[in-house]
Amino acid sequence: MLKFKSFASKKTIYTSFFLFLINTSLFPLDTSDLKQEYIQNFEKAEQFRQTGEFEKSLDLFNRSLSIATKIRDETKQCESLYKLGFLYWNLGKPDDSKRYFEQAKFLADKLNLEKILHKCETALKIYLFYDKGKDYRRSGEFEESVSSFKTAIALSQEIGSQEHELKCLRQMSLTHQDNNQLIEFKNANIKALEIAQSLNHKIEQGRCLINIGNYYEQINNYSEALNQYERALKITYIQKDESMCLNNIGSIYQIFGVYDKALEYLNRAFTINKELDDDDSISKVLNNIGTAHRTKGLTYDDQGDLLQAQDYYYKALNSFRESLKLAEKNKDNMTEVKVLNNIGTIYSDLEKYPEALRYFQISYEKAEEISNFEGMGMTLTNIGIVHYNLGNFEEAIKCNEKAINLALQIEGGQILWEAYLEIAKTYEKQERISDAIGNYKASIETTEKIRSKIILEELKARFLGTDKRIEAYHRLIHLLVNQHQSEPQKKYNEEAFNY
Repeated sequence: MLKFKSFASKKTIYTSFFLFLINTSLFPLDTSDLKQEYIQNFEKAEQFRQTGEFEKSLDLFNRSLSIATKIRDETKQCESLYKLGFLYWNLGKPDDSKRYFEQAKFLADKLNLEKILHKCETALKIYLFYDKGKDYRRSGEFEESVSSFKTAIALSQEIGSQEHELKCLRQMSLTHQDNNQLIEFKNANIKALEIAQSLNHKIEQGRCLINIGNYYEQINNYSEALNQYERALKITYIQKDESMCLNNIGSIYQIFGVYDKALEYLNRAFTINKELDDDDSISKVLNNIGTAHRTKGLTYDDQGDLLQAQDYYYKALNSFRESLKLAEKNKDNMTEVKVLNNIGTIYSDLEKYPEALRYFQISYEKAEEISNFEGMGMTLTNIGIVHYNLGNFEEAIKCNEKAINLALQIEGGQILWEAYLEIAKTYEKQERISDAIGNYKASIETTEKIRSKIILEELKARFLGTDKRIEAYHRLIHLLVNQHQSEPQKKYNEEAFNY
């Protein structure tokens, strides 16, 4: 059960005591010039707040507070403290925001400033429900998390605080994402983005765009995902957010098969994360770098250059191992699932099947623990590939059918095209030609749906030639040509030509 501290922090008590000493001083001051300076600072600070220049606004409201303290005007102190509460919230410092709202509440209560008192009390309630929402999400209690954020959003709307509503919406969206509720995830970010734009809040705009990009990436609309990430990169100036954009853009280019460009973005992200000493982000970037190396290795493998292929496989393996160490250290289960699966793919590529199965099994179990359907689906397809290569055809089909059922729940096109392909290959091995043709067609249909959303023709072609997607076309054409030779009246040759 979540509990909340009800006592004031020492810092709050000291600040209040300091204000009391200043305000009860017996020494008179000439305040006319200071009052004018206060008004100028306060008005300029408010202008900067409205244009989204929060750091400048923060500095001027702090000056206003200092002047109000000097002239012993508690009403002006209360107004400045109240504004600082909003600014620290905008700057992503909710604990500091809470502290300033507490001080403003103390003075508003003392001075009977009912409007400010009500807003401060409500802002403090919002803080509690916001914190509860994040705690519930961390513990996997998604319904409770959403409920807490919805309460915080309703309170924000009650006092007309778009600042609070914005951040609560975006945080609630992350709960929807963790709970595989992709439409709700997208919609919450679209609404949050609209508010961020009206507030000129660049940081939040960037983060909402990144999240919207994540949504499009998860439903395999890679062109739109790239568009959102690039929009975010243009406006973000927080290094952590910049590295996230770079990492995501690199990941998209890797999917398109543009490896050099992918590694350029990923290495830039890696450099920023090293500067920040951000192990969590380094782990994610290393996983994507490993994936880019592995996919390049597959290209050399297809060309028959086994030495070059193995060189890239081992480069990938090194990146994955470093990524896994950091993910385990940070207890980042989502990244662990991906990396364990990716290590398994390398051992499968190297035909070390027992080792591959061991990593796939661990990955699947971790994905199942956290209800990560995408991770479960990808791992099941890879387990199916190993069973196919070992000649366990029935087991291979079972694994891929389970993967398809999971993928259909989350619009997982990346899982679907490969699962259908692997089932088709297995049926072909068993000489179940009609079943093989049906599944090759299903794989191609899924691939074409994804390709139809890619805008640039060059990237459409690259996507098709990356990660064995074109294999379904080649195998289907081969089967159709063979079928035509035995049944020419059915005109399989025309169908083969069309594919």
